[in-house]
Amino acid sequence: MTWPSRANGASIGTVAVLVGDFGAIGTVGLGAMLESQGLDLEATTIVDGGDDASYVTSETEVVVLDRAMPSSPEIAARIAAGHPDVRVIVCSLDETTMLVYPGGGAAPYEAPLDPPRLAAAIREHE
Repeated sequence: MTWPSRANGASIGTVAVLVGDFGAIGTVGLGAMLESQGLDLEATTIVDGGDDASYVTSETEVVVLDRAMPSSPEIAARIAAGHPDVRVIVCSLDETTMLVYPGGGAAPYEAPLDPPRLAAAIREHE
């Protein structure tokens, strides 16, 4: 799924983002929210319960997982350990904070969640 940018008619950048299972409506909402922040996203939906880390490829820059899924913290830690160049963001449409694994072996941190901050966390790879 590709979400072309429409913010001010200009694209700020394209980021290869792997999106966890937020459900159909949640995924569309996440895409629209990030699109409003000027991001072009190349997104692939992954599902909870399998070896989700195997979906990460050399092209993946950022993974966004749904914090509401019970296995998301474990999956995020596995992806961060196995793919140190990939930023992993665990957030929920129902919470006001996000957990960010910034990549490069840095420790994960909690940050406030709103559209500009989520877009900024994703843009760290641009």
